[in-house]
Amino acid sequence: MAEPFSHELGKQVGRVARSLRMGELEHAFCDLEASTDRLYKFITFLSVTVQLLRDAQHPLAREVDAYERRLLGVLERVEGALAKEDFVALTMALEHGVAPVLDRYHGVGTRVAAALRPRLAA
Repeated sequence: MAEPFSHELGKQVGRVARSLRMGELEHAFCDLEASTDRLYKFITFLSVTVQLLRDAQHPLAREVDAYERRLLGVLERVEGALAKEDFVALTMALEHGVAPVLDRYHGVGTRVAAALRPRLAA
């Protein structure tokens, strides 16, 4: 469930980076704004997932926690670039930071679903 969401979100972030590269700032910032809410929801999902896995003492908790921290780290680069109005750095952070990290959730999501299935069924 979360894998397709993160994959599509990664594609959306990639489109923002391409729009920035093409100088289509209005389009890029509209898409960036639209992706912000989706990113927040995904981070919330990750936080809840980590807590559920920790409560179950599942070893996958560490991997998901590390993934969440990696995503938050690249998002800090995005925030910094936005604060400086550095569109080159913003493009790089989105294209080479956020989008690839979102794509790396592929595979993790399947294992998370399997790990949480017994807990969610209870």
